[in-house]
Amino acid sequence: MAETLSQVRWANPSAQARSQQTYERILDATEALMAKRRFADITVGEIVRKAHSSVGAFYTRFPDKDALLGCLYERHRQARVELIDRLLAPENWQGCPLADILAEVLPMIVAGYRREQGLMRVLLERASQDVRFRETWDQLGKHIVLRVQELVRLRRDEVSHPDPDLAVACGLWIVFSTMALKIQMHEIDAPTTDIATEELIHMLVAYMGLEPSRGTKPSRVVRGQPASSPSPNESQY
Repeated sequence: MAETLSQVRWANPSAQARSQQTYERILDATEALMAKRRFADITVGEIVRKAHSSVGAFYTRFPDKDALLGCLYERHRQARVELIDRLLAPENWQGCPLADILAEVLPMIVAGYRREQGLMRVLLERASQDVRFRETWDQLGKHIVLRVQELVRLRRDEVSHPDPDLAVACGLWIVFSTMALKIQMHEIDAPTTDIATEELIHMLVAYMGLEPSRGTKPSRVVRGQPASSPSPNESQY
């Protein structure tokens, strides 16, 4: 993966391909450790051992663990932006009413929060203290909002709300905020999350003034995966 300006903001820039490979191995190792343990409890020594690297190589690229966390989330954000752009491309939803699009997309967003809950939880903790993390947290949500707004504008006749852009922004931020709270309370895996997701879909449909979902299946394919069976790695936001 090519180094981006956002990554450089967090880490020391890399001049060699080998250094970039070490960088990626350290991120992979951290992500694997975070699947089982709290980020605060993971030591730099554990990370570099799992990455087959060294403490010196770690601090050559990362000033501290916060910088590592920022780079890890930046990688996550970039991957999700690319997926969202493909998934929400208008040609993938031809003939599909807005209510049905929401019924497909919102559960995928929730699945993404569940899958990345360890990373999301520590990011939310840091966001309360560090403006860089707040900005990073907002970027992905804003991108999702913009893409959904673009899709809604193409179906303006389906929306009775006087300001569709505002309706999309407010509705989606309620979804994001609800899932963020569930992550912080360690309730994202609870069955009540699925119930809440269904209710949020109904709320958005009513708020935007849409006809209720008819269960129409979209004629979309993402990297060869049909809408009815998205790849586990492709359906996460």
